Amino acid sequence: MLEHLARASASGGIRVAVVRNDGIGDWLLTIPLLAALRGSQFVRDVTVVAPRGYRALLNRSGAVGYVDFLAGTIVAPPPPGGTLGKIRAASWLTGRRAAALGRRLRDEFDLVILPRWDTDLGFNARLLAAAQQAPIVGHDPRLVPALTSRERREGRLLSVAVASPDASKHEVEHLRALMASIGLGGTIDAGFGLDFFGVDRELSPGAPVVIHPTSVEPKRQWPIESWRKLITALESFTSVVVIGAASERETLERIVSGFGAHVTAAPGTIQLGELPGFLAGARAFVGNDSGPAHIAASVACPVVVVSPHPADGDPTHRNSPDRFRPWGRDVEVVRPARGLAPCTSACVALEPHCIATVSVRDVLAALDKLAVH
Repeated sequence: MLEHLARASASGGIRVAVVRNDGIGDWLLTIPLLAALRGSQFVRDVTVVAPRGYRALLNRSGAVGYVDFLAGTIVAPPPPGGTLGKIRAASWLTGRRAAALGRRLRDEFDLVILPRWDTDLGFNARLLAAAQQAPIVGHDPRLVPALTSRERREGRLLSVAVASPDASKHEVEHLRALMASIGLGGTIDAGFGLDFFGVDRELSPGAPVVIHPTSVEPKRQWPIESWRKLITALESFTSVVVIGAASERETLERIVSGFGAHVTAAPGTIQLGELPGFLAGARAFVGNDSGPAHIAASVACPVVVVSPHPADGDPTHRNSPDRFRPWGRDVEVVRPARGLAPCTSACVALEPHCIATVSVRDVLAALDKLAVH
């Protein structure tokens, strides 16, 4: 498809927009597509249409263009997810705003790509893409569980509807199918962020274990006392840096309180665009299911993720590590063996619940498996 469009272009190369309006972890899993497009002889320019807050990370090297997806954005995931979440995320008002942004971008792109496999957190990406009046490549929405009537209608907007039907596949596997559909082959290697972010995996003798203990959803946060017990076990052989946003200062300081100088908190001091370089120099990363875990894995840092999603839960759920764990060779996910009542297919609590059953011993075992000593 890329070659066909390029041959029809007066310049011999096409302008491609990649549109996502969801989490930073989701965007990290899209980097292999961006890298492949940049390396294609048929592509002249690549532009991402993404939330404004990700600009410092995704465009830190200036290698891609950037458009802020402000219109139609919902900042937090719409609870409780599933069909109701889709309906709330695709409201009439936000849909109109997304379409208006698309019209402002009309004639700027020769191809628009929608890489998310489902649209439970897609936030009107298809409407924005359709308003640009360029060919659209995306996953066939008819293959998605809990399909809404709107999604069924929006499926007609796609010029290429990619068939990748297994709902439990990892997002990168779906991405690979999408890439193949437009003529981008090859493997998606671990450590794909090293080249994209222009950083090297170099460890100093005092390289720390980095902990990121927070998440956008409270149910995905391992309890503070568990983090403190983990640090107690780690401090005998490594320094520890606990990172987070400036707004999370109180939580971070509670976690490091009482430890020596080799255990420090860094609330808001490491900006998003600086994280790839910082994490590339870390001994290991331990965190909840959140964006920084994906950044760490992308720069070949060993990663342990503490997840609330039970091992016997629904593998197609939006919290499932089967679908959204960080992509890399040295990645371990530690999670409950089963959900606590009333949770069955997934943790449905509004506060830390199922995740509290994950033990410090389990996390230390995962670090040992990654040879972090």
